[in-house]
Amino acid sequence: MRLLSHFATLCLVVCLSAFTSAAEIHVPGDQPTIQAAIEAAALGDTIVVSPGRYNEKIDFLGKAITLRSANPLDPDVVAATILDGSDLQWWCVSFTNGEKEDSVIEGFTVTGTAQGGGIFCKKASPMIVGNTFRGNDASPGIACLESAAFIAGNLFALNEGMVTGGAIDCHFSTVLITGNKIIRLLRLQSYTRRSQFSCSS
Repeated sequence: MRLLSHFATLCLVVCLSAFTSAAEIHVPGDQPTIQAAIEAAALGDTIVVSPGRYNEKIDFLGKAITLRSANPLDPDVVAATILDGSDLQWWCVSFTNGEKEDSVIEGFTVTGTAQGGGIFCKKASPMIVGNTFRGNDASPGIACLESAAFIAGNLFALNEGMVTGGAIDCHFSTVLITGNKIIRLLRLQSYTRRSQFSCSS
């Protein structure tokens, strides 16, 4: 039932947006960075990001918007639209301002986070759909705290959270996880091997 509710909410958001003044904001065509596009976006807007490597902290700022690659259904486009955390000391993408199911991120490769992690949800419940999380070594691909995020259709490959799950780490949360694929890194390590999922309540 909850899965149907999430999809119904997403459909409602899409339908309502067709009858409002929601706009598409293109990066880098209309705004030079993803964060600049988020700051300029209004309720219901869609931010479309062209293929490229984007090394920046991304904060949804509590906005009900969709952030997506140019074609989330094309694996080549997803692989070429990269949120690169290699120079960051925090998470690539943060949802920490009460975001709901109408805040959506779709169709990116999130990678290279050696000091932070991929996506962080705290007291927020966004939709995280159709992304690839690859090579995030310090913290997991997705971490959720007091969250009811919807996590579906993502690929987790070669992630090694240093303390918690390499793919998804959730605490005090009712996260819905469905249809994801995990490719686990197999290598000798000096620390105890961890599960790709870590959850507690």
